[in-house]
Amino acid sequence: MRHFQRASQYVFVLLKTGTVVSGSLFLLSCLLISSMVAADEGYPPFDSIDADSTGNSNTCPDWGAWQGWGWMGEGCQSTNWLDCLRRSLWPPPLFRSSETHGRGMGRGEPLEGTSWLNRPYHLGWFAGSMWGDNMHKHQVDQHNTFFGGYQLGWDFDHYWGTQIRLGMASPELQNLTQTQYHRSGRITLLDADLLYYPWGDSRIRPYVLCGIGSGRFDFRDELGSRQIDTAVILPFGIGIKHHYRRWLSLRLEVLDNLAFASTDIPTMHNLSLAAGVEIHFGGHPRSYWPWNPSRHIW
Repeated sequence: MRHFQRASQYVFVLLKTGTVVSGSLFLLSCLLISSMVAADEGYPPFDSIDADSTGNSNTCPDWGAWQGWGWMGEGCQSTNWLDCLRRSLWPPPLFRSSETHGRGMGRGEPLEGTSWLNRPYHLGWFAGSMWGDNMHKHQVDQHNTFFGGYQLGWDFDHYWGTQIRLGMASPELQNLTQTQYHRSGRITLLDADLLYYPWGDSRIRPYVLCGIGSGRFDFRDELGSRQIDTAVILPFGIGIKHHYRRWLSLRLEVLDNLAFASTDIPTMHNLSLAAGVEIHFGGHPRSYWPWNPSRHIW
């Protein structure tokens, strides 16, 4: 019976993790389709973009030149229904995008001669600390612990990006009913996140992050019995990135990895402070100078 329960728990974890991964892939597919539609409509390419001191593009047409935003009452003038749908839903109201605000807002040292979108994909590592909430029936508490993991992301717009994050921690647990017992637990977080960069294509790039995913919590309760539970998590917070090299960036973020109540765990606020490094790649930029159209720049 015990083996059956353990097997069913692992199957449940796999199903939840598969749901998060499939949802992340669906989100990335939708964003890829949006970018392909934008390319078909003749929007300027992401490569070989230069910016002046105000952050405006010198070599590309104005991203905000098209008219007809769905909820502004002007109608959609495109003959592509998929593009009309995309323009009606993206970006959300009160937020910026490349199509409505150009490359940037002129803050945070606008990039010149390069762009975040020249290498839109990134693989990153992060490390920091996590301050966990009470884990089990107000009887098992967490101590602050090391928190680290990996990120795989894609900046699909000057103001927007997405990422998949895998984070891990092994907090020391304190039994509040039998204080002489101290054990360690294991936390694994997998989530898909959406990032909003209000300053656009700038060297100093603050952002707001919100996502959804699954968390696996492995610990021993106040009676010493091992508990393995999964919960829906909603990470949200703020951070900042620094364009250190064309292929390298640094980041610092503060997140609340909110975990909703599940079978054996209550709703928890797991705060994390982490610094990270990103390696950027993809989108081989091309120079569009008329005398050497095939020359590539980095």
